[in-house]
Amino acid sequence: MENSTAFDQLLVQDESDFFRYLRKIDGFLKLTVGFLAVVGNTMVFIAYAISRRLQTKTNILVVNLAMADFLTGLVMPIFAWSFYVDIEYIEPWMEIMCGIAMALGQAFVGCSLITLAFIAFNRLVLITRRKETYQRIFRERNIAIYIAISWTVPFIVDTIPLFFGIGELGFDEVAHICGAKTNHPYAYHYDILIVTLLIPIPMLVIIYSYARIFLFIRRHNQQLTASSSKGTKPQTVSSVSGKYVAEPSSSSRVKRERMKLQKQADISKNLFYVVVVFVICLSPHLLAVLFRAGPYVLNQTKIMGVSNGFMNPILYGVKHPHFRMVFACILSCRWKDVPQPSRILKSILGRSHRKKNFTTSEAGRSGTPTVGHSTSSV
Repeated sequence: MENSTAFDQLLVQDESDFFRYLRKIDGFLKLTVGFLAVVGNTMVFIAYAISRRLQTKTNILVVNLAMADFLTGLVMPIFAWSFYVDIEYIEPWMEIMCGIAMALGQAFVGCSLITLAFIAFNRLVLITRRKETYQRIFRERNIAIYIAISWTVPFIVDTIPLFFGIGELGFDEVAHICGAKTNHPYAYHYDILIVTLLIPIPMLVIIYSYARIFLFIRRHNQQLTASSSKGTKPQTVSSVSGKYVAEPSSSSRVKRERMKLQKQADISKNLFYVVVVFVICLSPHLLAVLFRAGPYVLNQTKIMGVSNGFMNPILYGVKHPHFRMVFACILSCRWKDVPQPSRILKSILGRSHRKKNFTTSEAGRSGTPTVGHSTSSV
């Protein structure tokens, strides 16, 4: 009997050591995800700032998405720290820090989802409506309102239940991480509220928008093909709108119309891939929360849930036709090759050019020999 008890204690000790080792790995993964998210989304900011081709209304929302992912990466070190710290050393200020980090992390993820919904709606209006309608719905003032909504709603949903005693954020001693405290009597109710209030409406907007977009593109391509094969003048659209306007068309015009629509389709596909990656990364954690999985499973799914933050810039660099070109210029430091350089980039390149000319002229005045010339001595 004593031997059995000693064996059980040894097994518990070994299991504790095992999970302590896993927590160290989880902490390292959190730091890695945060670092990659900060670096990748910084590239998105730089690309948007230096190329006028990227400075579209859709990409304002893309930059807002990148900002949410960037800030998520910045709070990852706090979550990584919580994996390493010993429970007996937790102090009140650490509890507060953990609670703030969790509230911010949840809000940033919620902001990402709402921004993805606005991006999907933006693509829907751009492709299926007249140019005038698009400009009216997505004027600068309205875009500012959409961005404010994407940040305000998640913070309200995260914090309001806490004031009514539904859930508590801090250092969760069960999962050994900054998060919603598992031992709180209303912890599960808090998780259900977050999931119910933040996820269904944006996901419905996303699904409806992209379904409408791809159905529209398919139908319009079929009409172009049918009109071209019959040799008739097809009904074309201006600015990729859903309201058909009969206009005289030649085969070259049909080709231009198809190319314009294909470019918008490629951009929409790339942004849809971002949604798919977001859902794939977040779904395991949602399922783990809803089905009350164990702390180790929750920790792993949390890491996967925030990993989409560094995957989005990769998708832009691989699939997005405009971001891909600008990213290539940034990584190879070919600043002069940036398509449609912005005023900021022109100013930087202009100062660099003037500085180079000034250095060359100063060298000439001082009589410094240049490469290709030799000095003679008597």
